[in-house]
Amino acid sequence: MRALSEQEFRNRLDALCDIEDPEAIWRTPEEVEQLCRHHTHDGTGDRVTPSFLRADLRGRRVADLGSNIGYYSFLASIVMGAREVLAFDRSPRAIEVGSFFQARFGPENVSFHSANFLAPEFTQDFGRFDVAVLIDVMGDTCVREGRGPGLLAGVQQMVDEAILLVFRPVYKLKEHLKVSAEELQAVYPDGRIEDGRFHYLELLVRRGLLEGWSLDLLDPTFTDPLDTSTQKQLFRLRKV
Repeated sequence: MRALSEQEFRNRLDALCDIEDPEAIWRTPEEVEQLCRHHTHDGTGDRVTPSFLRADLRGRRVADLGSNIGYYSFLASIVMGAREVLAFDRSPRAIEVGSFFQARFGPENVSFHSANFLAPEFTQDFGRFDVAVLIDVMGDTCVREGRGPGLLAGVQQMVDEAILLVFRPVYKLKEHLKVSAEELQAVYPDGRIEDGRFHYLELLVRRGLLEGWSLDLLDPTFTDPLDTSTQKQLFRLRKV
């Protein structure tokens, strides 16, 4: 197939990203292009990125779950030396854009897939991973709907070393979850909800989801007590 000219590439990228659904593409294409084209992440990313860069992914087989167009997938490969990165997202358009960047710039060890990573056949189809990355998966909606614990349990079954996972140890009902205490208690009968706050990390511990795993933070500047913090943080769970 003939390689696209720069103008053809630009036109095609603009067409792919011209979509009204904000859930389809929410990473910044310009940042992904900079990373892929120039192999530099200077000035890109979000507040999680400095913590993510502290993780050791060199030589690892990585699953980027909820990758969108692949910012963290490419970062893991290009900057952090991952051996292979498989990016998964439920948005076909996001997968198409990520694949478009990969086809244009590489690297060859990054690939994009549309798959349900909690399906029983997932590891049969894609194998096991050293590390799973969930940057924007366990968000406020996921927690509000009660999907987080099952999600974490499922991911634990597919990795051999570690999980990089962003969540809040404590969620504010009104600000973050936008539910009443009664509504959330119906979702989490065993959850502690006090003074308008849901103690989520405590729930994960109570349900045994951290048994056999160590938990640490990748942000060295974070000093808030975890039992009261409402800040999103990148946690690393490592098998012990």
